[in-house]
Amino acid sequence: AIDDFRAAAKLDGDVRGRVKPALSEALLVRGRARNEQAQQAGKIEIFDAAIEDLTESITLAPSGEGYSARGFAYNAKGEYDKAVTDFGRALAIDPRNVLALHNRGFAHNALKKYDKGIEDLTAAILLKPNDHPTAYNNRGFAHLQLGHFAEAIDDYTEAIRQSRVEATQSKVGLAFAFRGRGERFEKQGDFERAENDYTKALEHAAPVPSLAADLRSRIAAIASNSATALAAKGKLGEALTVAQQYVVRHPNEAEAYATRGYVYAARRAFKEALADYGKAIELEPKNANYPMRRGMVNAAARNPVAAIADFSAAIAIDKNLSEAYELRANAYEQRGAAGDAANAAADRKKAAELSKAVPEAPPAPAP
Repeated sequence: AIDDFRAAAKLDGDVRGRVKPALSEALLVRGRARNEQAQQAGKIEIFDAAIEDLTESITLAPSGEGYSARGFAYNAKGEYDKAVTDFGRALAIDPRNVLALHNRGFAHNALKKYDKGIEDLTAAILLKPNDHPTAYNNRGFAHLQLGHFAEAIDDYTEAIRQSRVEATQSKVGLAFAFRGRGERFEKQGDFERAENDYTKALEHAAPVPSLAADLRSRIAAIASNSATALAAKGKLGEALTVAQQYVVRHPNEAEAYATRGYVYAARRAFKEALADYGKAIELEPKNANYPMRRGMVNAAARNPVAAIADFSAAIAIDKNLSEAYELRANAYEQRGAAGDAANAAADRKKAAELSKAVPEAPPAPAP
């Protein structure tokens, strides 16, 4: 049909004038179809064909739809400056073109012009506030990049609420926003709110394992450091309260039980401490620190046989854990059975060898 229109457009002026709009519309329809085909097939070269069609359509009869569709193709090709220009032309024809506003906001974000992105995306949301999850998601991203964590949290939350499909991207964005605000609280010394935000972030971080691991580490550092610091000051009741809350909030985190186990051991509640370290080992069986720390409790409880078994388990996980050899040597000496003196001497020798293998820090430069 397009070839027929082109042939007709070459006839006399009256026929050409009547055919041009139809040819422009046909090229617009094919250009849009090629955009969709390229997006579904993941073939960037199809966008080039779409751009050719849409450029010819615009030349014949400029339209907001044509500029908007070509801007979409430019966005897909990563040619964001050209996309911004086309969306601007579409909006000059129709300032209420929601799709052009949204897609220009996306292009501004890609160009790291986040303030302009927020401006366009806000305009799109005002025109379509209750059914535009992608606009909320993209505005949330812009706010996140600018450090506007509260606004990012609100936008990602709304994107998830409005989405009719699994909103993985918005959930990950929400996790980063909560982490960002948590970092700010932590720097301000507001550890309770920091931990709360890190915990909320962790709820949405599963698609990014490195983010989830980072959040667990941050949560553990806050809760564990707080409990152990209180225990070191002799405030064992307060320390236990903090540790108990850590377990309640994070019942599947090994370090929560290990922290409470540490506090129980400081209170000489060895039975409870051993149970908590056992739970930590159950949750993270490949972490050598947990059997080593349980071994320390067994040694304090005067149970060298169990202590030796724990230190041996730690060494089986990490043969370079020098501290475990040193502690097992102490347990051998505590037990005092036949051959234990030789075992202790062998362990101390191994611990010394491992300690020497660790490179020393270079000396500080002279002033």
